[in-house]
Amino acid sequence: MLDNSNNKQWKVRKSAKSVDSAIKLALDELGISVGEADITIISSGSRGFLGIGAKEACVEVQKKDSGAKAAAEEKPAEPAAPKQDEKKADEEPAADSESLKKETKQQAAVLTEEEMETAKEVALTFIEDLLSAMKVTAQMDCAFEEGTLMISLTSRELGVVIGKRGETLDAVQYLVSLVVNKTTPKYIRVSVDAENYRAKRQDALVNLAQKLAKKVNASKRKYTLEPMSPYERRIIHAALQDNPYVTTYSVGEEPYRKVVIVPKR
Repeated sequence: MLDNSNNKQWKVRKSAKSVDSAIKLALDELGISVGEADITIISSGSRGFLGIGAKEACVEVQKKDSGAKAAAEEKPAEPAAPKQDEKKADEEPAADSESLKKETKQQAAVLTEEEMETAKEVALTFIEDLLSAMKVTAQMDCAFEEGTLMISLTSRELGVVIGKRGETLDAVQYLVSLVVNKTTPKYIRVSVDAENYRAKRQDALVNLAQKLAKKVNASKRKYTLEPMSPYERRIIHAALQDNPYVTTYSVGEEPYRKVVIVPKR
């Protein structure tokens, strides 16, 4: 299907061995990120998700109305010193701040006990079915913290759930969020972690950012990192936002968007 206003494709249907693979194929073809898309799961395939089962998963992905985008303006792609007010959403501090805490507290205030219990039940049932299809046994802890539904998985078998650089874990989190938010008209933020992977990954990225910052400062030459998810790019940006010698910006399009570290002039 085509958007008559700019002759660009705005809606596609893709099939793959797993739901997350199908979603990524569609996003790549449309040239958009998950946050810019409305995603409908047509079929989850036989016997679960993420490569398990004989029947392919099928999804339909459509671009959101451009007027509904909430992302801030993009930073310039050239290494010229980026302006502070041109940061994109992924370039804001990871922990951002009091605004995020305020937002999540507001969510917690409007969710009833019944809604929270329903959300937890739906999330746990979905993950149980998913892990069963993947033949993975894990302990699950689920609780609301400041309005966010926090789900923690513990097991020695979670490597397949985490995936390369956490990509499968991100896909699982996204799918859980889709399922949970069908149960209530109020938006519920969802976080899924496995064996404390996200905290370990954050520590590794912060250490990498500091190491590369020293290298860039010494060489006076920019350094471009490998493509990362918006979540991981935010960690890099936040780790170096107060560095007196280097600054950061992002280049490229999802899912190949990268962080660039450049010396300050």
